[in-house]
Amino acid sequence: MPGLVEAIKDGGSEFCPETVKASVDSGQFTVWVALKGEKYAGFLMTEPIITDNNAWVNVPYAYGVPELAEDVRRIAMETIESFADSMGFGGVKFISARRGFERVAKKMGYEKRIVEWVKET
Repeated sequence: MPGLVEAIKDGGSEFCPETVKASVDSGQFTVWVALKGEKYAGFLMTEPIITDNNAWVNVPYAYGVPELAEDVRRIAMETIESFADSMGFGGVKFISARRGFERVAKKMGYEKRIVEWVKET
């Protein structure tokens, strides 16, 4: 899938494309493909996170074709939010290693809950 390797790399994930494919094949992740007209615009992968207190939709991987990324991000997140609401989930969670996405997430009504600190040796 175009953008998969970039999405894994940008997310700082230790997963490899084969592991992600296995997660899709097993049903753990659902793939949402974004089109603008008939043109491929990107994708999101989602997984349900169910706890004793709540259920959320997690977005572990996402990619938008650079020239369409802003439209893809807005439309895709609106779609995922509607899906989460229709399923009775408490909301949407995601992690992004991109600093610029913090500004976008705030505009979309998201709040920062955790910060991860990593030191590689």
